[in-house]
Amino acid sequence: MSISDDLMLRYYELLSETSLEEFQKIREAVSSGSVNPMEYKQRLAREIVSRYHEQNLALSAEERFNYVHRRKNVPEKLEEQVIKYSTNEGELSIVKVLRQMGRISSNSEARRLIEQGGVRLDGETINDMNYVISPQNGQVVQIGKRYFRKLKYEKEQI
Repeated sequence: MSISDDLMLRYYELLSETSLEEFQKIREAVSSGSVNPMEYKQRLAREIVSRYHEQNLALSAEERFNYVHRRKNVPEKLEEQVIKYSTNEGELSIVKVLRQMGRISSNSEARRLIEQGGVRLDGETINDMNYVISPQNGQVVQIGKRYFRKLKYEKEQI
């Protein structure tokens, strides 16, 4: 859904089985701004996914996309991520958690991600590099738009 309108039209031209007459109508509607191009992007996505998978899978994927990305909900099925911490730690820094998740390689990368609003914990945007988490199994971390994990904490004996 993040491709440009021009590129979407090119994809229609190359990949869609839409008739030339219908394609011209789509091009005119998008160019004039009389329709939201998202409608045509979704239609194209459905067509392409249906070509390689069953139609009901294409509709299911579209529904999942709308639920998570357009309505900003947390996906229903989440992969679990184990976070280990020592028994003397009552709280964990957000940076430590992100590093254990393997999504960042440095503290400066964590700082950029946090400053840009790219990290959420249970739906709340984390804006503070020094944010600390009280470990509770089932917390949901979102990194960027597409990466969601349910956290499971394990204490390590020192």
